[in-house]
Amino acid sequence: MSTIRELQRERQMITEGRDRHVKRSEKITTTSIQNNPQKLISEVQSLVAKDLKKTIDSQKGIGNRPMKWVEDLKDVDVDIVSYVGLVSMFDAVGRNQTLTRAVSTIGQKIEMEVFNIKLKQFNKKLANRIETKVTQDHSSERHRIKAAKSIAAKAGFEYEKWDDKRRVIVGTPILNSILRISGIFDVWQTTIKNRTLKKIGLLPDASLRLSELDFDESWSSPLFAPMTIRPKDWTSFDTGCYLDEALSQQVKLVKGYVPNAHIRAIEQGFEDGSIQPSIDALNAVQRTPMKLNKTIVEAVEWCWSNDKSMGKFPTRAYIETPDKVDDFNSLTDVEKKGIRIKNKNIVVKNRQIDGQRSVMVQDLRVAKELMEYEQFYLPHNFCHRGRIYPIPHFSHHRDEHIKAMFEFANEKKVDEQAFYWIAVQVANTGDFDKVSKKPMIDRIKWVTENAEKIIEVAQDYKSTYDYWSKADKPFCFLAACQAYFKYLIEGEGSTSGLPISLDGSNSGIQHYSAASLQEKDGSLVNLVPNSIPQDVYQEVADAVVKEFAASDDTMAREWLKFGINRKLVKRNVMTFGYSSEVYGFKDQIIEDTMRPLADDVLAGKYDQHPFGDDQGFTAANFLAKANWKAVNQVITGASEGMKFFKTLARLLAHENKHMKWTTPVGFPVVQSYTKFTTKEIKVYLYDRTLFKNIRSQISLRDKPLRTVDKAKSASAVSPNVIHSMDAAHLLLTVLNGLQKNIQSYFLIHDSFATTAADTQKLYEIIRSSFIEIYDNFCLYQTVLNHNIKQFEDASKVDLPSIPKKGKLVLTDIKDSRYCFC
Repeated sequence: MSTIRELQRERQMITEGRDRHVKRSEKITTTSIQNNPQKLISEVQSLVAKDLKKTIDSQKGIGNRPMKWVEDLKDVDVDIVSYVGLVSMFDAVGRNQTLTRAVSTIGQKIEMEVFNIKLKQFNKKLANRIETKVTQDHSSERHRIKAAKSIAAKAGFEYEKWDDKRRVIVGTPILNSILRISGIFDVWQTTIKNRTLKKIGLLPDASLRLSELDFDESWSSPLFAPMTIRPKDWTSFDTGCYLDEALSQQVKLVKGYVPNAHIRAIEQGFEDGSIQPSIDALNAVQRTPMKLNKTIVEAVEWCWSNDKSMGKFPTRAYIETPDKVDDFNSLTDVEKKGIRIKNKNIVVKNRQIDGQRSVMVQDLRVAKELMEYEQFYLPHNFCHRGRIYPIPHFSHHRDEHIKAMFEFANEKKVDEQAFYWIAVQVANTGDFDKVSKKPMIDRIKWVTENAEKIIEVAQDYKSTYDYWSKADKPFCFLAACQAYFKYLIEGEGSTSGLPISLDGSNSGIQHYSAASLQEKDGSLVNLVPNSIPQDVYQEVADAVVKEFAASDDTMAREWLKFGINRKLVKRNVMTFGYSSEVYGFKDQIIEDTMRPLADDVLAGKYDQHPFGDDQGFTAANFLAKANWKAVNQVITGASEGMKFFKTLARLLAHENKHMKWTTPVGFPVVQSYTKFTTKEIKVYLYDRTLFKNIRSQISLRDKPLRTVDKAKSASAVSPNVIHSMDAAHLLLTVLNGLQKNIQSYFLIHDSFATTAADTQKLYEIIRSSFIEIYDNFCLYQTVLNHNIKQFEDASKVDLPSIPKKGKLVLTDIKDSRYCFC
């Protein structure tokens, strides 16, 4: 029965939007489920269809040659066209898609309809026979089309596939009718890294209606959801992990675009068995049965319903647009510009809140469904660097309030040692008084001294909200408090499924330190045993403060007044090992610090931005340069390693070759960065403020060139190599954990978690696995050996020298308490 139930769930995941609409329409008999996207679609669909038909008819009367898109739409029922367009627009809002992606998706769906029509025109009996067969065999429209094309082609039917340009051109008039008539959607602009992007948003009235929903069936259900029975093991690149063939065929071993060279390398790995260790670890991870913590789900819903604001927790409250200034015309140009910019920023922020509303409603719906099951599973696959990721969107790789919902279904008994690790988790996730940066004994002491408050939190999260919401990871802290209290009540007879996290100090610098045996850098990231935890982020922050204190620059004084701390420099330091430079540092500071401050100004927390009228861009650039200087002063060994990889990548790119290597657990990595041509499409998009179509431009990435992108190849190689190494460490840790009978894993790249009962074993295995990775292994020589044979004549190439090795003693890592804790 469980297999049948899971197959039914998977069919639900891939039910086409139109089929879902028909089923929902049959169910809409009471007012309790009227306010939902399908209801809104039903209200306006016929009006949009009428407007679209009018547009098509008007084009047919222009000369003897109507526009190409009219020809493509002429045989498709406008009711279907309008419905497909509306559903695609709702999806675009929920997924925060760009205008280009949204209009292309509409065109893609219309192409599917055109294919079906032309197939019936070719041979109706054949079409009906094919439709019956593919409907029975496949529940995904995409795979029905694919199968139908294959069968029809054998019968002599040929169909010209549309390119992106044609899809955009066909989708544009449909989009315009929706914008003009529906009263639901709007197009808004935002700027990300100096790029202006147009996105689809909801108009305020429509958003208000949707925000109050409690869906009984999702209008934007994710294609891939958690499974209620164990996923299929990976045995090839195309195995998939879902039971339904139509769904599993859409899931590949490596997510995203995978070049043919990488696929061939992976297939070769299966043939000779070299990739099998990675596959065994991946399969073990996705065999971990999970469940949801009911209290955490309820707490998230309570905080959302009551619009509680904490950290990065999403808000549902719009920022109010200020009243119009009566004497606006009397203001100076600078004052007018300031008002316009602020109003524009409020619009952009409210559009982001639209997306948050949609995602939260979806997450809570999925969570409630999963709570009906005793356990469920998260199927996983790789990225191109060998890191593992859950395939479902709803997973522990999400924001903290979602991550905290997950716990292990196979709870294990809690003894004194396991309780110790639960207490550590309480201290680390709370991080009050920065206790997570202190020695273990101080963390346990903090928990003991605050036990009464911890118990109060566990007993009543509502009345203690003002306390636990100030934790570093509020919902994870709440879950840890629960586990702590449970043991106090039940004693050693109690069990726990709480994941206990052991996080790397800074995995990028840790791997460079081990690869180059750099003792100084290794000490900064706790690879050298020490009685107290070392904090590389604080070291960098202190260096910046020292420089600014000695400076007479006004901006330096402003930063000192604002406060320079480890949090402010942390992301810059974390990404330094992945080749991030001053420009990247600046973007990170803008995103992490300046934009939140700008949001606080919009929300009324500040009268003006603490760093002036330019929203902190000048200040961010100033701090980025200081952080870059400080990082290079504090961390001295990683630069040589990054230089080695970049030089090798440039040399290969000069010969139009891509970098490749295999990790210590047998996962082949093929770096592929190819230049693309772009084409600009001129379209007329409906402007709701001007009530007419305005000439606009949509940029599409066109055909790939057979030319390696030298700049991208060089900038990406260091993070790719180091990410592949932390992936290898994670996978080897799982393999070694299986040998010690650890069956439950909760992993996020350089963050390792298992049950409290098995945490001590995992603590030791993480360290021994890290040593095993680098013992008698030179990362630089290995990567060089993999690539040297690609050169036309390596003897004529000025190859980079292997970075000099230091005196770090790898075996000492096993005695370091704070490298992963």
